[in-house]
Amino acid sequence: EVWQANAAGQYDMSHPDYPLEKGVFYYRTRLVADESGYYEFETVYPGRYDIGQDTFRPAHIHYWIKHPGYRELVTQLYFEGDPWNERERDLDFSLVRPVNQHHRGDQTWESCDFDIVLDG
Repeated sequence: EVWQANAAGQYDMSHPDYPLEKGVFYYRTRLVADESGYYEFETVYPGRYDIGQDTFRPAHIHYWIKHPGYRELVTQLYFEGDPWNERERDLDFSLVRPVNQHHRGDQTWESCDFDIVLDG
């Protein structure tokens, strides 16, 4: 399962119609990896949000990974270059990944690789 804030730094719980109808999800998804463990999804770059005292959570994406025979893992992906990473309490910098720029014709997009290994 993957969830994140939108580009403005708001989660689905901030939606004016919350709680949403059953089966309606904003900025959340459930993914299934293939037999080699490959997964991919497309989303917006998550916004930072204010946590008080002139401090923001850096941009991040939450992961909850489950597979039979392995311990569940709850973790987060952070992005290299975010100035708030340095102020994130207890941040494991192995979770900070570079953002790759791509260009094709007049299209530009970014990607980020985040490999996950479960403990059996």
